[in-house]
Formats: sequence, structure tokens, C-alpha cells
Amino acid sequence: MRGMPLLSMSTSDTVMNTSYLTVVPQPPLADYIAGIWIQQAGVVASHADNSPTRVVPTGVAEMTFQFGDPMWELGMGAMPRSTFNGQKTRFKEYRATGTTGLLIVRFKPWAAAAFLPQPLHELEDLNVDLATLVDGELVDRLSDALLHAGFDSARIALVEGFLLTLLRTYNARLDPVARRAVHHIVDAKGTLRIGHLSEHLGLGLRQFQQRFRAGVGLTPKGFSSIVRFQSALADSASYQDTYYDQSHFIHASRRLVGVTPTALQALRRASALGCHFNRPAHFYNTVYLRPDYDDSVRQSALERRES
Repeated sequence: MRGMPLLSMSTSDTVMNTSYLTVVPQPPLADYIAGIWIQQAGVVASHADNSPTRVVPTGVAEMTFQFGDPMWELGMGAMPRSTFNGQKTRFKEYRATGTTGLLIVRFKPWAAAAFLPQPLHELEDLNVDLATLVDGELVDRLSDALLHAGFDSARIALVEGFLLTLLRTYNARLDPVARRAVHHIVDAKGTLRIGHLSEHLGLGLRQFQQRFRAGVGLTPKGFSSIVRFQSALADSASYQDTYYDQSHFIHASRRLVGVTPTALQALRRASALGCHFNRPAHFYNTVYLRPDYDDSVRQSALERRES
């Protein structure tokens, strides 16, 4: 197993008596993973104090590891201790049941396919027990070890070792077309015409759509709509850059997150988890969408994002 992660490449935060640690993984994982987030919170005092957290689509897949009391997905029940969270096309809501301990791995939009044997698009809008997707015994050993690890650095090292094992096991070749397409879509704030993009990449529309969906887990149109909304949410006063008018922006918000942009901000402040993970544009920035950034620039961007 690898050594401890570089904690100099980390940031921390405290919101509503809930602590967070953000770590940028070391190579080679840094080529695939945007960051590793740890959240810890004390026991919920009462049901009234435990507002559900609405997690919005961000265009990235995740793995979630629990080392506290079980989190509940509203309408579905208790979450498995180790979960693969496929790309979301609509919001999901979660509620803590006691002491919260979460470690979340956020993949770069084109990279989660390297760690799984299943096609990503088959996991769209699903939270799946990770033990049913990869080596179940390996997942169970990791889950047990995380429960008994005493420090965040130890938990991160355990998860990094697990991810390296998956990477060596599956070693899927990532599609450069998907990665290039993501860059173009993000640079244009989700406003590119998909037909024009496929022509630019030298592919027929159907072939491009199939390759993008296999590599990212969403259709190009679906991914673009999320990027477009996140870009507008980052600066709602400048939504005109991405939407024809405010009514189109509000319609997109209701479709993706179930409420208006103004109501989403209120929901974001209602829970500690929401305060941290649903900050506007928290996931769409140059921290992971620009592969040519060196570590010092990437860390500087992370620090600005957490301020």
C-alpha cells in the first residue's frame, strides 16, 4: 500500500460544526481523480435539526465510503457503506441518522470508467453497492478498515490503495475523444451545438454520442445541460451568458434540481453537507478540467474555492 497522502496538498473547512478535509491525490491517481473529500459531524440532536441535503447534478461520478452512522437516501433507504454514485441527471436527497463520517472520491468527468468493469452509462442516476461492481471481498476489507482507522490520513491512504488496485485490475483505456469533448463543452459553458462538436472532432453524430456516453456516463446533451446550469449558477447575475433569458434559467433549475435558483441557495444553507458540497460551481472549474495545470496551481485553485 502507498504511503500517506501529501497533506500539504489539502485544505480544510468547518461549516455548522461539521469538519471537512479536501485532498488532491498523488500521481497516478491525480490523472483520474479531482479530489478526495472527508466530512465528519457529531450526532444529530433531533430529526428537526437534521435537514435533508439536496445534492445536485455536477457532471462527475463518485465513490462514497461511510465510516459513521448510515446515511439515508430519501425514498430508497440506508446507503451501503461503500457506494458507486453514477452520473446524476436530477437531484438526490440524503439525511444523516447520527454521527456522520463520509469519504467521497470525485472522478474527473471522463475518468471513472478506468476503475470499473461496467459501462458507465448503465449506472446513470444510480447509487450502487460497490461490492456488487468490483471484488466484494476487497470492498468489505476496505469498509472494515475505514471503520477502525483513527486518522483522516490513514483513511485516505486506505482508499488510495484500493483505487490503485482497481486501476491495475481494470486498466481501461480512456477515450481521448470524451476528454477533448468535455474540455470543449466546459470552455463554451455548455452552449455548443452537439452536431458542430462532433464535426469538429471528426466523428459522425451517432458515433460521437456513443463514445461520449461510454466515456462520461451521460449523453453529450445531458452533460452540456449540467455544465450550462452550473456555469449560470456560479454567477446568477450573468445567466445571460448561457441562457436566453431568466425564465429559461429557472426552467433548467426546476428540471435539474427541482426548485428555482433562489430556492436552491436556501436549501444549500439548510444543512452542513449542503453548505459544502452544493456551492455554486464547486465542481466546474480549472482544478480538474485543465490537465496542463501543475500541482501548485491546482492547489492554489482549491484554496480559493474553499475560501
